[in-house]
Amino acid sequence: MAPQPAWEIVLVLMLVLTLAMSACTVVPPVAATPGPTATATVIASAIPPTSTPTPAPATPTSTLAPTATIAPATSTPTPTAAPTLSTDSLVQTVLSGLPQGAFEGVAVLPLSVPAGGQPLWAVYSYGLLNFDLQPPPSHFVAIYTQEQGQWKQLARQEFALDDQTVAAPDYVDKNGLTQAPIEPGHIWLALEGGVGAHGGTFDLLSFAGNTLQVEVSGTADSPGLGSIQDVNGDGVPDVMLDVSDRYIFCYACGVAKAQFQVYAWDQANGRMTEMQIQPMLMGQSGHPGRILTNQAVSLAEAGLWKDALSVMTQAKEASANIQPPFTNYTVDWDYGLIKLYADALAQNAQDGGYPLLTKVFYGDYAAAVDLMRPYAVSQIFTPSTPLVIGTVAETWVPELTMNITSTATAALAVEPNLAPAYFLRGWAEYLADPTSGLAAAKADVDKAAALAPDDPLFTQAAAYLAGSQKPPATPTPEVARMQFAAGATSATLSGDLAAGAEGEYVLRALQGQRMMVDVYSPQSDVVLGITGADGQALLRQSARQTTWAGYLPATQNYTIRVYSTGGSTPYTLDVIIPERITFAPGAISATLQGKLAANQIHEYLLRALAGQTMTVTITSPDNDVLLEIYGIDDGQPLVRVPMGQTAWTGKLPGTQDYDIKAVSVGGATAYTLVVEVK
Repeated sequence: MAPQPAWEIVLVLMLVLTLAMSACTVVPPVAATPGPTATATVIASAIPPTSTPTPAPATPTSTLAPTATIAPATSTPTPTAAPTLSTDSLVQTVLSGLPQGAFEGVAVLPLSVPAGGQPLWAVYSYGLLNFDLQPPPSHFVAIYTQEQGQWKQLARQEFALDDQTVAAPDYVDKNGLTQAPIEPGHIWLALEGGVGAHGGTFDLLSFAGNTLQVEVSGTADSPGLGSIQDVNGDGVPDVMLDVSDRYIFCYACGVAKAQFQVYAWDQANGRMTEMQIQPMLMGQSGHPGRILTNQAVSLAEAGLWKDALSVMTQAKEASANIQPPFTNYTVDWDYGLIKLYADALAQNAQDGGYPLLTKVFYGDYAAAVDLMRPYAVSQIFTPSTPLVIGTVAETWVPELTMNITSTATAALAVEPNLAPAYFLRGWAEYLADPTSGLAAAKADVDKAAALAPDDPLFTQAAAYLAGSQKPPATPTPEVARMQFAAGATSATLSGDLAAGAEGEYVLRALQGQRMMVDVYSPQSDVVLGITGADGQALLRQSARQTTWAGYLPATQNYTIRVYSTGGSTPYTLDVIIPERITFAPGAISATLQGKLAANQIHEYLLRALAGQTMTVTITSPDNDVLLEIYGIDDGQPLVRVPMGQTAWTGKLPGTQDYDIKAVSVGGATAYTLVVEVK
């Protein structure tokens, strides 16, 4: 046999070598397809798991109840394939750009992408921020892909603690980032975090191409703030934020009032929109569910949630076979939102720490009164009533009575023949002050007895109160009235509090004015409480806050209380109500004159629109009055005092009120402020 040519020998050797190398190579499996709430993969040195089927789009199974947490009816996304580079190398790449010990670690979440899209991975920080670093680091989410054998960052979102536009978490769990199935035009990510002792944060982010931005953001008293669920039953998931008030009494008291924010994808405008309970307008006259829907909306607005859900269910049934030109858009949203509230409030009414009040929040006044029936009338109408003493409400009587009174008043405005609501309001009025509240309590209990003459509790209580004598008046502590100096927009008061003591100040202010209140004490153990003369609490002592800012709901007296939560301590109370700038009809500018004492500040508010150009100039004889300007809603500073500016021009970033400060950095002086917006 003739010898083989040399090139054939080389070819055989190369083939053998190739087969041997293939036998020693591990082919990485395909990454898992995250489901509607895919958990993040925390990388040590692991390879993503094998793929699992993508859930099929779901459809509602009932014409009444929306389907919770379902995938949208869109094409099946493609899971990100296993990377050529290992994801632990991605972790190392990201960590190399962070301060040492900034977080507990970073995690990687393989993303489902549209068919044919480039493979993507989300990287995010987890654990508690390292507050020993200055400035403290910010939690983040970033999107990466692979390009030419390298990891490439496509977009990044920081959650800075001083950024007012996002909810910045102190803590993120290892599985705190999930992919959310909102709509197919974007990749949606939900970041759950924690803040403070037990607060929660939620941020919904969208990614399209090279932009990662926050679409929905919120904070709340408790963790578990956000969820993805189909509220209106249209097969497209929505975003629900649970922002319930858990400080009706104290956080640990277990008494909450349900409050939600629901956002839906607005396809026409390409944005997330907050959805509200709303009536059907005249343009929908003739719709078979319109009258019932509007009745249910009125009941819901009055806090009569139990009845609202019953009527809204009838509206939903009446609208089952709707035909064009009518639609069930409003019916479906009202049903979904009312059911969301009613279900939560019904659960609170059953499990809450003080059922008498949580049943009132649910609008079930008859059930609340039933809790009172085992007691004699003399036990009910006494400051030492067993309905309060020995319960979680014992140290929260002002909060209890204020909530019953305001809630019952709203219900009676819609249902004026609701006898149990009159009875409960009468009891709350008596309990709030057996002296000054006795006449109002008698009137309300008499009304309840007149509406329900066969109810022995109401008639006996009316007779009991009719024989009650007004107890002797007890002296009340003197309340200081706070007044601003002529032309001033602020006042500062100082005082001392004994351990556990409180002080009160009364200030008259106008509806719509913005008020900012701050209290300082050396140990930060003096907290605020703010209540209007109408009984509405703007800030409860139980919130343990040292600052408050907001727009006032009515023209009236406001009582500002300072409470010592520690030992004896001095304190300083600052109250600011800025002067509102308005332009004359047709004008685009205003000129204001003022005087300042040494180192004094005069604050103004001006409403302006996003994209408008604002010019502000301030002049004074010695040029020692400087400007400071920032947005009220976004907190974005446009000018700070340390910049030393007396003039500013720029395009406004948002539609909001802008705070303009005239700040004296010298002696007493006059000044002229000119503001132009065009």
